[in-house]
Amino acid sequence: MNTRWTIRRPAGAARQKLLDAALTLIRTKGYEATTVDDICQGAAVAKGAFFHHFKSKEALAIAAAGWDSPIVSTDYRTIPIKIKPVNAPHQTGLLGD
Repeated sequence: MNTRWTIRRPAGAARQKLLDAALTLIRTKGYEATTVDDICQGAAVAKGAFFHHFKSKEALAIAAAGWDSPIVSTDYRTIPIKIKPVNAPHQTGLLGD
């Protein structure tokens, strides 16, 4: 008799790994430079798992923006915001305006 065993991971484990990998990679490489393949490799999941959980890299980025992760709670809260003088009424004073 040939019995086949399957290891089951907790539901959502791949999704969590993808979100954490995306946050780490986007933070270090930038959004544009980070590919779906990079994220899958960083999360140690197959590309099919990525598209099972997310329609696109954009969808993952939107989900990651609201993801409550130790990466976000420890790192992003401590990043200082650089302010520049506001010269025009439409500017907010944040760099990039």
